[in-house]
Amino acid sequence: ELVELAQSKLEGEAASLDIVYIADGADVAKVVSLATKYHLITFASDRGAVEDGVVLGLVPRGDKPKLLINVGASVASGMELDPQVLRLAELVRSPGG
Repeated sequence: ELVELAQSKLEGEAASLDIVYIADGADVAKVVSLATKYHLITFASDRGAVEDGVVLGLVPRGDKPKLLINVGASVASGMELDPQVLRLAELVRSPGG
């Protein structure tokens, strides 16, 4: 089920969520902090957001999309990724991670 939720209401609804799409303009650091606290998977369409701690990203690369995975954030969220998925993705590390 897809639910659109204002960022200010995220913490109150976190227990009922599995994945959070972070839209352009959101406070990435705040959402990532809450997502880490509640072991939620985060997803964005911006490489910078993935570098800042979002777990998954899907960004344009030429005429094809490219899957990005932030390794440290995926571990913090409790995700277990199939090695085949890791081979297909570009692995991203947060600064200092």
